[in-house]
Amino acid sequence: MEIEQRYACAFCYRRDMKAEQIAEIFEETYGEQAYSIDSIRYWIRQIKVGRTNLHDQPVREKPKDDGITVAVKNMIDNNPLFSARQIAKMLGISPSTVVDRLTNVLGYHCYQTKWVPHVLNDVQKKNRVILAKSMLGILHNEQRTHFCNIVTGDESWFLYQYTQSSQWVISKDELLNRTIKTNMQRKMFVTIFFNGDGVVLVDFLPKGVKFNSDYFINIITQIDEKIYPQGRSPRCVRKILHYDNSPCHKSKKVNDFLLNSNFRTMKHPAYSPDIAPSDFGLFGTVKEKLEGVEHATEKDLQDHIIEILNSFPKSYWKSLFMEWIERLEKVITTNGNYI
Repeated sequence: MEIEQRYACAFCYRRDMKAEQIAEIFEETYGEQAYSIDSIRYWIRQIKVGRTNLHDQPVREKPKDDGITVAVKNMIDNNPLFSARQIAKMLGISPSTVVDRLTNVLGYHCYQTKWVPHVLNDVQKKNRVILAKSMLGILHNEQRTHFCNIVTGDESWFLYQYTQSSQWVISKDELLNRTIKTNMQRKMFVTIFFNGDGVVLVDFLPKGVKFNSDYFINIITQIDEKIYPQGRSPRCVRKILHYDNSPCHKSKKVNDFLLNSNFRTMKHPAYSPDIAPSDFGLFGTVKEKLEGVEHATEKDLQDHIIEILNSFPKSYWKSLFMEWIERLEKVITTNGNYI
């Protein structure tokens, strides 16, 4: 549309029409997209001085100083966490120049750094690979039973109120402020265990009671009663119990109790919430569904959590196990690095 108006302006000028007359014709023809009187006068001046090509002329870029590019590259090699402003200040150049060299010349991209629960050493990475292979073998074997023989779970704090993390607005200026969660907020300690069929146990820690080894043994006992309400037959294969390595889970008292229990245990590598289904899948999903609702009482929150868990179809629980398999495979292929 703009190019068309420029050549139309040249035609009208050669017909001895004034800028005001051209503006009237353009307004009738192009409406709101018509050139302003100042734009028309500008192009008339360009035509007067002999300009025939009325397309936009390519911008001529100044040759880039390779020395600046090398200096920026050296700074990033020494510390990839440097910001463009920091590099610009140290080199005495503009931040826009730093960004240009990093992105357009050197091919760098700026991403948010990845949060990890622990800085893994080589031994821990190797152990993650070893145990990931063991866990993967068990999961592949139990895939034919739709993972109903594996019971996995963990504990987590649930707040009485989760502030909505998103908001519909016309402009970003209308966004409300959201405070950071603190330890002073009302919350409840919840234990959830599940298998490929769905929830096996939900336990809400009573106020004033400490979650310790004895309490966890009580959790295991409840799971046993849920899975074997009539007791386990000697012919029935023992179910597999999976949980992480928190002190309450791995104490000698718990291990001694499990030796004579109806469960086998699946070992879990240290510092590995990225391959624990409760951590990478279940808890986050439930807490997202609690957003925007204020629970006045303990029972309100408990009922809402139960309602959310019951709303998940059977396919959801199976999908957690399938994602578990994918994550274990990635741990192996990445030599124990976090997913």
